[in-house]
Amino acid sequence: MSFLRLPTIGKAVKKKRQYDTGLIAKAYKEVVESGMSVYKAAILYGLPESTLRDRTLGLQPVTNEHENLPSLGQPPTFTANEEKQLVEHLTYMASIGYGYTRSELLNLATDWAITLHRKKQSDPQFASSWYTGFKRRNPDVTLAKPQKLSVLRAKCTSEETINKYFAELEKVMKKHDLDNHPELIWNIDETGLMMEHNPRHVVCVKGMTPQAITSSRGKTVTIIACGSAAGIRLPPYYVFPGIRWNPDLLTGASPGSVGIMTESGWSNSLVFMEYLKQHFLRHVTTKDHPVMILFDGHKSHINLTLSAWGEANNVVFFVLPPHTSHVTQPLDVECFGPLKNIYHSECQSYMRRNPGMQINRYNIAEISSKAYNKGVCAENLISAFRKTGVFPRRRYSITPAKTAPSAIYTIDHTGDHVHSIANSQDVQPESFLESRRILKAVETTKKARKRKPTIMGDITSPSKKELMTPNENVKKPKKTVKEKKTKNAHLSPVPGPSGYCKILASSDTESECSYEVAEEDLCCVCRKFSPEPMNVAFTIELVNWGECDKCGHWTHLKYCSQVKVIRRQDEFLCPCCE
Repeated sequence: MSFLRLPTIGKAVKKKRQYDTGLIAKAYKEVVESGMSVYKAAILYGLPESTLRDRTLGLQPVTNEHENLPSLGQPPTFTANEEKQLVEHLTYMASIGYGYTRSELLNLATDWAITLHRKKQSDPQFASSWYTGFKRRNPDVTLAKPQKLSVLRAKCTSEETINKYFAELEKVMKKHDLDNHPELIWNIDETGLMMEHNPRHVVCVKGMTPQAITSSRGKTVTIIACGSAAGIRLPPYYVFPGIRWNPDLLTGASPGSVGIMTESGWSNSLVFMEYLKQHFLRHVTTKDHPVMILFDGHKSHINLTLSAWGEANNVVFFVLPPHTSHVTQPLDVECFGPLKNIYHSECQSYMRRNPGMQINRYNIAEISSKAYNKGVCAENLISAFRKTGVFPRRRYSITPAKTAPSAIYTIDHTGDHVHSIANSQDVQPESFLESRRILKAVETTKKARKRKPTIMGDITSPSKKELMTPNENVKKPKKTVKEKKTKNAHLSPVPGPSGYCKILASSDTESECSYEVAEEDLCCVCRKFSPEPMNVAFTIELVNWGECDKCGHWTHLKYCSQVKVIRRQDEFLCPCCE
């Protein structure tokens, strides 16, 4: 066998890649001072292992930032101190819930460079390569998906609220001797299970957009869970939407599962009391020692008989601070997240095993039972009570990072410069980044009403006062309108807060002609109390009134004006002022 050897036209020269001397010095410093391995430091700073190992073995000289050596490529736009300020600003904004995306960071850096006169207004903004270099120079910077947090939760979850909560929790636990009894500390909470599940990731080829078959949208099925600090869980308690109970709803559910029916499928005060009487007391003994139940202060859980029932059954109820369940409720913190993820996976597996079938209220208990047993397990329950600081009772379990979003709502702005969570000492008060820092929430003011509406009569007792039909006023004889109200002018109709006119009489025998209507109560267009084109055959028709925001006169809507409905905070002008 012979081979054909091609002649060599030219010798290929491999270009050696050069690296920033500052990165090499930083990596060398990590290896020498902190004892980090050469392999780990090379990966951390993006350097070849051989390059860094030659410096640690003394085969190559170590260059540092302070030596006057020629720089490799174009120098960075910002100095190391300025990039440190930028990282602190990004950290602070992300901690209070108003972080920057990558594109917003590029816009912020471009505007800052223009402010520092290192970039012209006409120059293009920083490209993705600048972001790559910025991450390489600052390894702690990364992209992460934030958790959703409502404004109400951000306001309520403050350091002051958490401190008061733990002080009260310590007082109650010491009073009832619960510090060393985790089996007596329980948490009850509920979550909704949707029949239309969220699809999980599937394996496919590149360029393909896979689709996942899901069930149609249906009503929510509520599952009430309960677990103790010792890792003991109670069987699930289902709240199905509907009216008539069917035993087939619990087919395939976990042993001991119980269900109930409500019209909406959500829990309420009656369901909560039924759960405590028929389900909780069946599995938990409260005769020998008091039992404490942690639950949120939702209105569906509070009723007048709850406190009396707790005293009679040796149960202590501890209501968590409102709108703080994402950091104080154990089941919310550690158990419901895995439960939902496993439930969606089980739904997808069920749909694949039974093509063409849908998830409904008759099979949702069977599908969710496996998710409940894995999500509300002993390991997750023990971890949940530890993370929330309930047992063992630790205030520092709720870190300042979890209460940081409330800083802009509770911070005092009356003094001098307010130091933020980032606590940057290098940032000047009038710097560019300081002007972009959010230190105070925007305060909104509600629009005040010009005049409070007056409601005449008592519409709750029809036996005393009756509603009169508007046709009684249609044939009313013409009378001269006096400037002053007569002695019966207090019976004149006044539009109520909903815009409807309520016409009330003192008795059945008294006619509507026995009193005169004040001028200010007449329509400014037709100069009558009731519009003429009203259809009054066999029905009582309520007249909509509108008060002009300019002249203050009242006008018949729909009859004397083209406007039919006036909603809250809408501006209305009568035809005379238009």
